[in-house]
Amino acid sequence: MQAFRLPLEAMLLSAPLPAILSPWCPRSIGAELLTDLADLHVPIRRHATAGAERDISRLCGIGYVVEGSALGAKVLYRRAQALGFDSRFGARHLARQSEDVGSWRVFLAVLEDLDEFDIDTAASAANATFAAAEHAFAGLQIDAA
Repeated sequence: MQAFRLPLEAMLLSAPLPAILSPWCPRSIGAELLTDLADLHVPIRRHATAGAERDISRLCGIGYVVEGSALGAKVLYRRAQALGFDSRFGARHLARQSEDVGSWRVFLAVLEDLDEFDIDTAASAANATFAAAEHAFAGLQIDAA
């Protein structure tokens, strides 16, 4: 998760978002993720970050993935709770990410109101973001205790 989310957040938050995307703002969960990793004694690795992205259509594609992941976080948070993790230990980032899925509706409303928007560019950025997530998770090894 850290190999995907931390560089993505750094890129999104490295400069102010264009005003045309207001009132949407991606939710940062990086601090909570790092604390959860420390709870679980998972080594924190440094990752390269990309420069700021300011193309509206690309930002919308990336935002689609980010906001959609918040919906999935609700399911993952319930599963984490069943394993004994919660907003105070091991699942802070999931709790924070899933606490307000209203941001998804805000994001969709922003998309609907955009005049300058290229769906192909947005789809390409969304696919690249999904591919980055897949690549980040592909290197994980789960050790059964």
